[in-house]
Amino acid sequence: MKCDKLEARTIYVDCLGRTIVYFDPYEVNDAIKELKQKLQDQCISCPVKMQEDDVVAELKQKLEDAKASAYAESVDAGMENRRLKRALWLARAEIAHKKIDEYWPDYCHNAHSRIALLKWEEVERKCRAKAEEYK
Repeated sequence: MKCDKLEARTIYVDCLGRTIVYFDPYEVNDAIKELKQKLQDQCISCPVKMQEDDVVAELKQKLEDAKASAYAESVDAGMENRRLKRALWLARAEIAHKKIDEYWPDYCHNAHSRIALLKWEEVERKCRAKAEEYK
């Protein structure tokens, strides 16, 4: 049966090793149709008819649950991604700050040091601003 052969498709694996998956909606619809047909065939011969809508509703609920869990996992992965990008920009700002400390002693005596110091200050400022975007 098609419902037994439904398989989750992998979207991607996030940085924490969690796999984000989904089910192909066309395959799910085909499985629902097949189950409806099987149910109809069985109900013709059985004295107690099951409600077809109940089975369909149950399958739809399972599909919705799978979609909801996949969405929640993708949101979690997005939040983790933002946190890591922010950490990266802050690390770059710290490196720029260390470069400023290297050029500071020669600031008054060397024109090259003055230019480099101003550029590293600008890099630090921009990196911290970019980190704030991911807050």
